[in-house]
Amino acid sequence: MLYVSLGFKRYQLEYYERLSRVRTHGDWERWIEFFLRCVIEAADDGVSTAQRLFQVIGEDRSKAIQHKSATVNSLRLFELLPQHPVVTLARAGELLATTKPTTQKAIDSLCAAHVLHEVTGRKRDRVYALQSYIDVLGTETLPIPRLGVDGHGRPRWTQRLRSMMPLEIWQHRCNHPRFQRFRGQHSVGHFSWA
Repeated sequence: MLYVSLGFKRYQLEYYERLSRVRTHGDWERWIEFFLRCVIEAADDGVSTAQRLFQVIGEDRSKAIQHKSATVNSLRLFELLPQHPVVTLARAGELLATTKPTTQKAIDSLCAAHVLHEVTGRKRDRVYALQSYIDVLGTETLPIPRLGVDGHGRPRWTQRLRSMMPLEIWQHRCNHPRFQRFRGQHSVGHFSWA
């Protein structure tokens, strides 16, 4: 699966500029060129991520096999983890079709080998993650920042939108009749409507 939108996030300004040029000048050639460049990057990222995942799984498999507490069930569980990188005791028991103590022993073995990591810090209802695998999947994605709210409980969407768009697009949108009714009614941080 290609994650083309990551390319759009990486090159947000160019993305908005290209879309604007299509709208204002009918410049489809440059838009298609930009889009295809993002597709190529997404494909390259996918291959790179697959290679890193293969390497991480191989390293973790070696750790699981070589650990002194390794059992057949811990190795069976390990082989199921790439499809289920976050598990609970109950879910691992379902996957292995074993008793609770046997499943717990398999989980403990993988935790001792530093393959699985308990992520909740609780005594009960623990959740375990194949963190190295999840980390590889998360390295190429850009987190969506939390926008938060202003002092009046309203979302701070305007500042975030303004920071993502080129000035001429932002001004065009703010001058759209749909936005005219908001002028002077709401404080939107550092943005001036003029």
